[in-house]
Amino acid sequence: MKKTTVLLLLITAAVTAMAQRKNISHSDDAESLFDYTRQVISNDARFNFVVLCNPEFSTADTADCLLQHALDEIKTMKDIAVVVLLGNITANGTPAQLSAAHDILERSELEYLVLPGNRDLSYRPTAGTDFKRIFGDDRFRSNVNGIQFLGINTSLITDSTKGHFLPQDMLWLRNQLKSIGKKTPILAFTSNGLSTNSIDNWIEITNLLRKHNTQLCINAADNTFARREYDQVCGFTIEDVRSSYLVGYVRGTTLYLNRKQLGGSLHPADTITIEAKMYLEPEKQKKSKQKDNSIVWQYRNPYAIYTAATVSDSYCYFGDDSGMLYCLDLTKGKVKWKYRTVLRIVTKPIAVGNRLLFGGCDRNLYCLNAVTGEFIWKVRTERPITCQPLIEGDTVYIDKTDSTQYLIDLRTGEEGRPRLSSARCPYHDGERTTVIDNNDYITTTIDGIVTRRTTKR
Repeated sequence: MKKTTVLLLLITAAVTAMAQRKNISHSDDAESLFDYTRQVISNDARFNFVVLCNPEFSTADTADCLLQHALDEIKTMKDIAVVVLLGNITANGTPAQLSAAHDILERSELEYLVLPGNRDLSYRPTAGTDFKRIFGDDRFRSNVNGIQFLGINTSLITDSTKGHFLPQDMLWLRNQLKSIGKKTPILAFTSNGLSTNSIDNWIEITNLLRKHNTQLCINAADNTFARREYDQVCGFTIEDVRSSYLVGYVRGTTLYLNRKQLGGSLHPADTITIEAKMYLEPEKQKKSKQKDNSIVWQYRNPYAIYTAATVSDSYCYFGDDSGMLYCLDLTKGKVKWKYRTVLRIVTKPIAVGNRLLFGGCDRNLYCLNAVTGEFIWKVRTERPITCQPLIEGDTVYIDKTDSTQYLIDLRTGEEGRPRLSSARCPYHDGERTTVIDNNDYITTTIDGIVTRRTTKR
């Protein structure tokens, strides 16, 4: 009997403890989170950082180089842990401008983090691949004295003035936040402002940031210097560097934001308390249960797709930002085969009989078996391929320079004598449509969604 009583008491105590753990309040969570944050950012932590926006460097800049002047001024300041550059680092994103801007930053011997603007990625002849090649990456994560600096890429490789949060960047941010955890304080940075006018799907960013200890999101928007709020997340917009730049002082659990005019004085602008952030979940909007009867099938790709798909016989073909060329079964939308290249694909494939031709930003023109995906031949070009090849009979024409084209034998891949030409085919972003027959068609989106639709239902 005594053993039974003791056992019942032990079970009751265990159940009570479990119930208490399940009923921990948000205030208890916040208190424990704040204690952790105080351990990461101690009361005597002291470091400074600078944020520059839209220097728009041009190789024509000589006597009046804003980027150089700003860096020279920053070098005279004390205890600058890192310089963050946002927005259009260059005026046109040409390889010469990007390389020169990179050299200026390297010569400054300052620690720096760079996030590109739309102009840095919109140079058509190389499809925006130069920024990553020269700077190493188009987003960043850096631990600066216990605070995680996260640079979120929202820029496009097109002439669009708006930004867009692409699926591959969403996957990157999700993985970074998972690695950082729920407690470590985060300063987020975006080149475009978190608003519909600047980033059409900005809410996808805040949906992720709100689940973590995000202190502030700094961005370039409307050339203003002011505090904002983005779906509960505290934000701060800064001006172009020709007007001013931001100097941040971290002093223990306080972040002081200051406005500094180039060649002028420093003025206090705002104060942010570094603490545990607990964000409320927004009210979930009820999704319509109405089924889209026009959809036959849908395939979601983890990377952006920049062109329309190509349809031939029983297959659908497209390339993506990761450099993967896909073949889907046209009936069910299942992947039949994939072919990996090195850099993004921004051109629409061409099917010729049982052969599939496509160009890559890795400077290669590929020819594959359209049914099996088996490699047949490739030709190395002098530049990234950003337009479709032209085909006349058994001859393939692809740009060699702005005024000449390669002549390539479709059967063997052998190169002939170049010819003069001024014809160029631009690449496109956004949704594109490919007609299958009188009833069905394929659409692709920049968010990586491939859909077969029908008008018969």
